[in-house]
Amino acid sequence: MTSKADPFIVDAQIHTSYTPGLPERPALNVRAGFMGRRTLSREMEIANVSRAVLVPAPGHAEESVQWAVEEPEKYTVMESLDLDVDPSVTLARVPEWKRPGVSGMRITFWGRTPRVDARNRNLLARDEMDWLWEASEAARIPTMICAPTILPVLAGVATRFPDLPIIVDHMGVIPGEYYEDFDEVLVDLLPLAAHPNIAVKVSALCRASQEIYPFPRLHKPIEQVFDTFGPERTFWGSDLSTLTIPYRDYVDLFLEELEFLHEPDKRLVMGEALCAWLDWPIDEGTSAP
Repeated sequence: MTSKADPFIVDAQIHTSYTPGLPERPALNVRAGFMGRRTLSREMEIANVSRAVLVPAPGHAEESVQWAVEEPEKYTVMESLDLDVDPSVTLARVPEWKRPGVSGMRITFWGRTPRVDARNRNLLARDEMDWLWEASEAARIPTMICAPTILPVLAGVATRFPDLPIIVDHMGVIPGEYYEDFDEVLVDLLPLAAHPNIAVKVSALCRASQEIYPFPRLHKPIEQVFDTFGPERTFWGSDLSTLTIPYRDYVDLFLEELEFLHEPDKRLVMGEALCAWLDWPIDEGTSAP
């Protein structure tokens, strides 16, 4: 596909590596998990992606932050919060979640084991994170939240802390789970649009479908999210290291296959709206006309 007419494209989530010196893993590997700088830069160039939001593993942000400090026009970091860290330590660090190279934080309340999953979900469901939301709201820290199966809880968070910018991960789907029908997710997700401080990443969705490109069953759910949240609160993203298709194909899914997505909304969804949400300036003339 030609990319000469592409809008300014910003990827809302890419997991990055945190062990310097290890061999680079290929991008097209559903279990790769994390990605190094050389591989990422090459993939972005091929797919005509101009910027990426980096999500390193908890406690291992230093390398990714360095990338963002060295190339602030290309990368920024959403630093992962480790829920095992003492809350008093986290509170002291809240202001650091918005500094050169870092635009905010990301928290996952979903776990890969039943024990971790139950513990993390309970922290959110029982309103045991209000100490963090209060501090983050005061510091205006954009916060990405992965909370599949308990999305309605976010309505209460958004109501109690209306100045806390919240971004829901992956349209609310469970990472790696297949969906025949997305209504079970949308019934909890769409009502959150009533809260102007909640936005949604339409990211990592090809992993939720057993179809092949162009994933026809994904089109309607994405359109429903777009219609409900609007282009200013719907953010394209790939979760590149877990993609099951070439990176450029996930770009083209939105640029060429979604008939409801038109200019100028396309420019907003593919990057401009996310940059505004994260207060990540776009130089004049960067965006395609």
